Amino acid sequence: MPSITLVPQANGHWQHGAIVGAASAWQAVATSDDDTSYLRFTTSASVPTPRASFHFHGCSNLRPTSVTFKARHRETTAEAQAGCGFTRHVPGSEDPDMFEDILTSSVASMSTYSTTNHPYTVHPFTGAAWRAGDLNGMEALFVVSKHPLSAHPVVLRLTYLEVVIVYDEPTFYEAR
Repeated sequence: MPSITLVPQANGHWQHGAIVGAASAWQAVATSDDDTSYLRFTTSASVPTPRASFHFHGCSNLRPTSVTFKARHRETTAEAQAGCGFTRHVPGSEDPDMFEDILTSSVASMSTYSTTNHPYTVHPFTGAAWRAGDLNGMEALFVVSKHPLSAHPVVLRLTYLEVVIVYDEPTFYEAR
């Protein structure tokens, strides 16, 4: 089956990371350049789970069989946990800030960058098989949190995020 790899092309709804070495959040994570450009996330009392979301273009009419997030990150303090997933505006809500999230989490690596993969073989919000158009309106989401027993803030750097979409080729004609 064919696949397409996409990097962020615009900022999404959530933007809690401090931008280092780039003009915008999406540009900071569109190239895997480790410490040259990245988003720095810090947990705090006012933002206990900082997050950033991004728009990806070029996939609106695809019928995915799987969608995999690949995030390259490292923690700069102990006990950070990272999550990748989807966010979308709550269907039917008039509130532009009413978003719902689906996450898969992992523990970040200390001092060295590591790449984590988070595959979704079914639609994350419905649990049903992916359909053409399901990626419309969804944003890729990256979230940082600290271990529940940690007493201090955590800091994590995200230097790269991509989405790999494996999809069915469209069938225009059926054999008779």
